[in-house]
Formats: sequence, C-alpha cells, structure tokens
Amino acid sequence: MKPEISILTSSFNRKDLLLEKLKTLETQSLSPEHFEWLVFINGSDDSYEALSQVKTPIQLELIKQSPTSIGEARNVCAKKAQGRILYFSDDDCLLEKDTLEQHLEAQENGCVAVGGIHFVAESEELWKPQQVSFWNLNGANSSLPKAAFDQVGGFDSRIQGYGGEDLLLGYKLCKAGLPFHALPRVVVRHMGPNPMRGRDLKKAKSAGRNAAKIAQLYPELAYRLGVHPLLMGLKEVSFNSPLSLVLKRLNPESFAYEQAYFEGAKAERI
Repeated sequence: MKPEISILTSSFNRKDLLLEKLKTLETQSLSPEHFEWLVFINGSDDSYEALSQVKTPIQLELIKQSPTSIGEARNVCAKKAQGRILYFSDDDCLLEKDTLEQHLEAQENGCVAVGGIHFVAESEELWKPQQVSFWNLNGANSSLPKAAFDQVGGFDSRIQGYGGEDLLLGYKLCKAGLPFHALPRVVVRHMGPNPMRGRDLKKAKSAGRNAAKIAQLYPELAYRLGVHPLLMGLKEVSFNSPLSLVLKRLNPESFAYEQAYFEGAKAERI
C-alpha cells in the first residue's frame, strides 16, 4: 500500500535519539501502512547500523550518502518519498501519538501546516503558533504537499551549513500561492534548547552568514532576516555601545546569539 505521508529526517551522530524517535512513530494513531520514514544518515555509520538491524512495522528507508547540507539531505529524501504529503521532522524531535494524523487532516486542501514545539532542556520553552507565515516553516514540525515542494524546486542547494533553508523554502511556497496554517495543538518535543538562545554560537554565525547570502539572492528578504544595511548599521552601533552591557545582563543567551548572528552576516557581506 502506498503511504499517504512521508516523514523526512536528516541525522548526524544521533543514534540514540533516532531510536527514541522510532518508538514515537511506532505508537502513532495513524496506521503504519499510511506513512513512511525516510532517514538520511549524514555521515554516521553507527546510526545506520542501529536502525538497519531494528525490527519495526514502520516503512523505514535509510539513505547513506556523502555528508551534505540538511536542505540537500531533505531533497534526496523527498525524491524517494512515495507519500503525497511531506512531513519535516528533525532527529531530535519526538512526536505525540496523533501528530501524523493531525497533519494529514490539515492537508485536506493542501497548505503548509506548522505545529508547535516544546523545547525540553534545563529551561523549558513552549512555542504554540496561533498564526504563521513563510518564516515559520521549520524542520521540526511542518508538512506540505509533495507536489508543491517539487514545483518550487525543494530546498535551495546554494544554502550550505546551518540556518535559512527553511525560511527560503517557505518564501518560495508563499510566492507560489500555498496558504500557511498554524496547528497550535499539534506539539512535538524538541530534545534540547531553542537554538536561538545562544547555546551553539557556531550555528548562530552560520545562520547569519546564510541570512546575508539569502538577502543577496532575494533582497526583499533583507529586513525579515535582519541583515538590511540599515539594520546592520544599527546593530553595529548597539553592540559597541554601553547599551550592549545592559542588553547582555537582561538576556545573556539571546544577546550572545544575536551578536554571533551579526558577526556571521557581517563576514558574509564583506
């Protein structure tokens, strides 16, 4: 039986999380014959071996190729997908029992459906969207018709490293006329902190570089990405003024992320 929904996951060195994720897929209210899980093993042999040996009723396809960007990895999965609906689900995101069923229902007329994210870390955070637009599409809990994904050419292969690929795909889908719908009651557990809270500054710099690169390709997105020349000038002044000390004390993690993002964008623009 051909599956209705295809789950796309790119993973790097997260064997234990993948096995935990598999458990949440095996307990879905949607019957296993209605969905498939395509996993791009991005240069991690132990993950491939662990999943290839597991016995599961889930339609599971493992893809092992040379390491690549997360966007390109999802593109490879999408080309192999049989479902009419694509569901983006990162390796560190665990589904609730009715997650797939709710996304499938939301896709009755075709849209970009974006659910909530519960960041499970030392300091927990819950994001439950009430309204969404193209910048909210993400790899944690989003679905869309495969036909629409193919129509816009999938993820842009020019965007490498971390950050920006989701927003750019969302922008292309929006321009193609696909509506965006929020699913605030469909929440997945993200096993780790919100990446925009300053924990991984390498990712923040990469996101800044990609934002500047996207703005070069699509200048109309510069303000949304925070890399318009006017905004960059204001940020440079603020980061080098006494005000920065106040902002850093008020929210040190967000300040660290924004500063690293700015540095990455500045380096790309030079």
